[in-house]
Amino acid sequence: MRRHSSFGSTLLLLAVTASPVASQAERRHPDEAFIAPAPRTVSVTLGDPSGKASPPSGRRTLVGTIGTENGPEATLFGNITQATFLDDSTVAILDQTTPDVRLFSVTGRHLETLGRSGGGPGEFQLPLAVVSSPSGELLIADLRRSIQLFRAGPQGFEHRQTWQLPFSPRSMCFVGQRLFVNATMMEKPTVIHELTDDGKVINSFGEVYRSPNTGINLQVGEGRIVCDARRQLIYFIAGSLLGDVRAFRLTGELVWRVRVSDYRNNIVTD
Repeated sequence: MRRHSSFGSTLLLLAVTASPVASQAERRHPDEAFIAPAPRTVSVTLGDPSGKASPPSGRRTLVGTIGTENGPEATLFGNITQATFLDDSTVAILDQTTPDVRLFSVTGRHLETLGRSGGGPGEFQLPLAVVSSPSGELLIADLRRSIQLFRAGPQGFEHRQTWQLPFSPRSMCFVGQRLFVNATMMEKPTVIHELTDDGKVINSFGEVYRSPNTGINLQVGEGRIVCDARRQLIYFIAGSLLGDVRAFRLTGELVWRVRVSDYRNNIVTD
């Protein structure tokens, strides 16, 4: 028996043994029984209970626009998955339809395109995340279970090093010189990993979902992390199924969980 469920543009196929016992024991996810507990949970509700949207506070001034509908190839996008400020004047853009990273000024001027399709140095299968290190290096995570390092040179950023990893990093951030990445693995339930300055995993922590279905645990564990250097915390936002935000200390201790009570997403049955 096969059940189909879509997560955005991703199709997940779950196969289980076809039998009367299996059909009676079907589980629907997310299930509270499998959500890793937190020492302190705060519930919030999406939107204004009155149904009226709150106006943004303060005035906003348009600085620039990145991308065009009909222009040079470097300014055309299909499905933007990440836009990251590398500094006060540079934005890195990841597009799911191209195997590269494009750099723009905040005013929208295209500066440089890094990478192309392939398996060699400076080439990508699909860039998943980009971050700037405290020393100014550019780290680009690839679906091909790697992180590639680029350094600024006379002609722009140049490839310097590739780290091979046991997982595909989905997001990355720094606390000081310490690099943390979000990634899931079949053999481990943890979702946050700390890397050394040569790409070795030195600590893994954070559990989110503990169901018997490993595939669903992997799906829930893929999300986004944000580093809070002032509070020395790492925030993890689950990417699917759960309206869940968790805060971890750098040592891996879970501090709190925020649960969005009106969160709407797919239900998976296995």
